[in-house]
Amino acid sequence: MSRIYNSSGTSDQVTDEQGAICANPDRAGRFYAVGVTEAFRDQDKVFASAFGGLEQAIRARTFPGASVAVTVCGKLVALKAFGRFTYESDSVPISTETIFDLASLTKVIATTTMAMILYERGQLDLEAPVTGILPEFASEDPRRSEVTFRMLLAHSSGLPAYEKLFLQAATQESLLGAAFKLSLKYSPGSHAEYSDIGFILLGVALERIAGETIDGFCQREIFGRLGMTHTSFHPPPSYREKIPPTADDKTFRKRIIQGEVQDENASVLGGVAPHAGLFSTSSNIATFAECNVLQQVTKRISLAPTKVNVRQFSGLVAQVQQERRNRVRDGGRNRPEHLESVNPFAVDFQDP
Repeated sequence: MSRIYNSSGTSDQVTDEQGAICANPDRAGRFYAVGVTEAFRDQDKVFASAFGGLEQAIRARTFPGASVAVTVCGKLVALKAFGRFTYESDSVPISTETIFDLASLTKVIATTTMAMILYERGQLDLEAPVTGILPEFASEDPRRSEVTFRMLLAHSSGLPAYEKLFLQAATQESLLGAAFKLSLKYSPGSHAEYSDIGFILLGVALERIAGETIDGFCQREIFGRLGMTHTSFHPPPSYREKIPPTADDKTFRKRIIQGEVQDENASVLGGVAPHAGLFSTSSNIATFAECNVLQQVTKRISLAPTKVNVRQFSGLVAQVQQERRNRVRDGGRNRPEHLESVNPFAVDFQDP
């Protein structure tokens, strides 16, 4: 299908013949963020089926809009937006620069990455009991002393999945106090259950280990290093119009939630929480995903955090990307020795 664009080759945003906002294909080949190059000129042809599925879902009111970014081997091969902020026909169109509440992706992009960096710097012992850093977590239940950081990361600590702590706690201090006291639902290591509560406690522990807040640490060590300029907790008020509303909260905050974290527990925690609260764009997340797939880059820079500048980091990205391509070509027979590693975050558990 032919496409007609409303802008010149220097414009960031263009509109196709169906009204969808996408990144200008005339910019293809530009260096994008850290280690990612734009290459989405043929995205409408390559991803015709996937894009059609998104458009169909929007027509079916499955969701009002979406922003898509896809990377392959260091190339941004798709960057396009669909739909609007809400289902109303006069609502703001989604663009590739729209900023979204990432909700539980905060656990992966911020908290887990922070844990990985502290682990590789020798500051986090995955097998250490959580009570060593969080004595408030200890109680008369002896099983609580068996909960390790590995279990919190793997959601196998035995803690419940979710509790409406915001109904009984109006401040950050009181909400954390309530989280510390929640009873175990299962014996540690016996059962996996996705847990907001576990990650709230994990984040508090990581902040104590690092000696700073999770937002400050992640901004310096992750988002800043990767050029994720539109990723943060607490987006500034000037960004509100770029952020779709997530809820019409009629019971707790009694307002439309837009430009602030939707999760109620995270809201009471001040909008900066280990389980929710991060905001970002699709292209920023694509950058993170590409570099996270290349996890050896993270390993190499985290071991020498004061010695790697942006140019050197980009070189490391290119080096590992080439190693990946070589492994694809030779069927993985010549895997570089320095890429041999065991995932320290793997966990085995037995259901009761």
